[in-house]
Amino acid sequence: MKKFLLAGVLVAALITGASIFLTSHYLNSQSSKTKPAPVAACTVHGQHHVAKFQNSKLEPVHTQARACDTLTIINQDDTIRLIAFGPHDHHTPYDGITAKQVEKGQSVTIVLNQIGTFGFHDHYHDELVGSFTVTN
Repeated sequence: MKKFLLAGVLVAALITGASIFLTSHYLNSQSSKTKPAPVAACTVHGQHHVAKFQNSKLEPVHTQARACDTLTIINQDDTIRLIAFGPHDHHTPYDGITAKQVEKGQSVTIVLNQIGTFGFHDHYHDELVGSFTVTN
């Protein structure tokens, strides 16, 4: 009986440890292969843009911006959101962030330091998708 109990505790500890490691690594991973190169170091920021998750919707769905503007994505819903950059299940870091979990009232802010059109979504509710286009 003690062997089964010890084995169960060991398996539970391994699963818990692996879950903590993978979650920590997943939320903080930055693959050098997929990391976008910044346009330039933004010493002065331009306009500040805001996108909000509110009433289970994202407003606005698309933001048009210029290099060195900032974008803050705010969660106003009671639902915890995992804001991830890039397409669902193929996340790509933007401004050093691959994904960030935000609770109600919390946000993530990025400096728009790469030219192009980029996407983000709530990884927990992948139908909530947004994008932003950055021009010179």
